[in-house]
Amino acid sequence: MDLATIAGVVLAVASLALGFTLDGGKLNALIQPTAVLIVLGGTLGATLTSVSLREFFGLFKYIRISLRAKQYQPLELIDTLVRLATTARREGILALEEQIEEFEDEFLRKGIQ
Repeated sequence: MDLATIAGVVLAVASLALGFTLDGGKLNALIQPTAVLIVLGGTLGATLTSVSLREFFGLFKYIRISLRAKQYQPLELIDTLVRLATTARREGILALEEQIEEFEDEFLRKGIQ
């Protein structure tokens, strides 16, 4: 789970609530069912008019991915890329195809293909 995404959402909501109350507003004014319906319904309606239904439901996949972001080890990735570059220089680019199956990272695998 990506802690930065969750922390960002919490910080945004807390900043909104704090700014509203410091300006003299009451928190219960922010939580109104009709306002929530207007905002969420309008947002969903506008989104549905701009994308296909398949793309819309694909959004949930991307939300899940953003909350479960992989933690990359930059030095490990650099070492892998240097090794691949060395192999390509010495043995040719086609030699990289033999190593495709050893990569867990789908992005790297597709890039080499």
